Amino acid sequence: MSANQYFGNGVNTCKIFDLEETDSNGKRKCCTGEKSAPYHKWYGIKGFGQSGIVFCEFCAENSITKDKTYELTDVYDKSLFRCNTIYTKKCLKVNIDNRVKQYNGLIFNVNIINKEDNDFTPATKPSSYKMDDNELYVQMPTGSYYEISLKSNTEHQWGRNMCFKIEKGWLGDGREVIYRSENGGEVYCDLSSLDGKLPQIRVNSTKSGSLGKRFMFYAPSSQDPFVDHINKSNEINFKIGIYREEKPRLAPAPPPSKSRTPSGPQTRGSSGVTLEAQGISKPPSTYDTKSKFVYLYDFDIKIILLNFEPEVEKLEKTFLIQNQIKTNPKIERLQESLDSLKLDMGVLQNMMKKMEHKTNNIEREIESLK
Repeated sequence: MSANQYFGNGVNTCKIFDLEETDSNGKRKCCTGEKSAPYHKWYGIKGFGQSGIVFCEFCAENSITKDKTYELTDVYDKSLFRCNTIYTKKCLKVNIDNRVKQYNGLIFNVNIINKEDNDFTPATKPSSYKMDDNELYVQMPTGSYYEISLKSNTEHQWGRNMCFKIEKGWLGDGREVIYRSENGGEVYCDLSSLDGKLPQIRVNSTKSGSLGKRFMFYAPSSQDPFVDHINKSNEINFKIGIYREEKPRLAPAPPPSKSRTPSGPQTRGSSGVTLEAQGISKPPSTYDTKSKFVYLYDFDIKIILLNFEPEVEKLEKTFLIQNQIKTNPKIERLQESLDSLKLDMGVLQNMMKKMEHKTNNIEREIESLK
C-alpha cells in the first residue's frame, strides 16, 4: 500500500520524520549515529571504563540493559563523542550486541535513513526481546524511512568464489520485495572480502530502481483512521540463496541477466505498517558477468519492526499528516476547475479548426466561380 492510499492524496512523507528529531522530553528518537550530541547524556560500559567505547542516551536507555551502563558525568567536552552502536565489532568486544543479527554466515541489520538516501543512523534491537536465530527485531520511530543491509560475516569460513543473492523477498502482508540490477538482472554479492572491501546488499524499497516505492515505517495512533489496519507489513522476509561462482575460460557472452555487486565501497554497507513512500530507490551498483553460479542451498531470514513510542508522540504524527491533507479539498476543487477550463478550451479550439476549414472551403469555392 502506498502512503497516498493509506493517508490520502497530499501527504508529504519526506516531512514526517527527521533523523535528529526529539520527543517532548528533548530526548532523541533514535541513535545519534556518527553525529555529535554534546547536550545529551552519554554512557560508558561497566568494566570497560578505559576502552573509549561510549553510547548515546537513546542506545543506553533503549538497546542496552541498565545493569551494563553508567552515565559519564565527569566529561567537560562531549562534542567529540560518537555513539559506538555504529561500530559492531567494537561493541561485540565489550559484550554489547545491540544492532546486527548474525546467522548462517550472514550479517543483517536495519538503518534509519533520510529521503535523499545520503544520511543514516542504525536502528537498534530492543534491550530485552526474545528472537529466533534467524530473526532480527528493531525499534523504529514512526514516520521513518529505512533500509535493510545484508553482507557476509567475515568470521565465517566461506572460501573463495562464494556468493549470495536474494532469491525472494516479501512483506508480512504478501507484497513482493524485488531486488534487481538496473537492467533487471539477478544480483549476486561476494561473501569474501575483495581488496579489503566487503560488498553488501542494501534494500530500501519494494522495487529497486523505482519511484515512490521507498520503505517507510508508520505506527498508527489511536486517532489514526487506519488504526486497525495492522497487517504484518512490519515484517520483512528474505529467502537467501548461497552460490559458488564458476568463471568461464572461453565462452560466448550470455545475455546480461546476471550481475555482481562491485568490490569497491558501497554507500554503506508495538507494531506498525510498511508503506511505499516518496523518493527514488536507486538500483544497485553492479557489473555484468559471464560467470556461472551454482546453487548450493538457501535459508530464510526475517526482520520485524517495532515501535515503543508513547501515544502522545504517535498522535503528533497523526495530526501532522491530517494537517497536510486538510488542504486537499481546495486543491482538488481548483484542479477540477482547471481541468474543466482546459476541456472547454479544447472543445473551442476544435470548433475553431472546423470553422477555419469551412471558411477556407467557401473562399476556395468563391475563387473558383470568378
